[in-house]
Amino acid sequence: MTLDEVRRELARLARRKDLRIVQWTRVRPCEWRPAEVINPGSGLPFTDVRAWEYIADLLDAGQPLEEVMLDQPPGEVAYVMIVILEPYVPALYIKVQFVRGRVLGRSFHYSDW
Repeated sequence: MTLDEVRRELARLARRKDLRIVQWTRVRPCEWRPAEVINPGSGLPFTDVRAWEYIADLLDAGQPLEEVMLDQPPGEVAYVMIVILEPYVPALYIKVQFVRGRVLGRSFHYSDW
């Protein structure tokens, strides 16, 4: 798949409640913390549903997306977006992964960098 095809497929899956998951496992640990991130549009913390909608909106809008090789599980691929929300606020770090025809939310939190 090209990166544009990946972007379209991730956005499609993120919009479908039945095709998006967040599940921490030892094999695929997650840092999914949308309630700790303030939504710049509303001034309120993100909900899980709004986080997924935001991800899909970003992908549709052409937010830069980077393919990364994972350490856990080794050799698998995920996709990362680093989003500048507001000046003087840490960037938002988002990482998602395709898993068995679904999109897995791996990270949604302020960046540590």
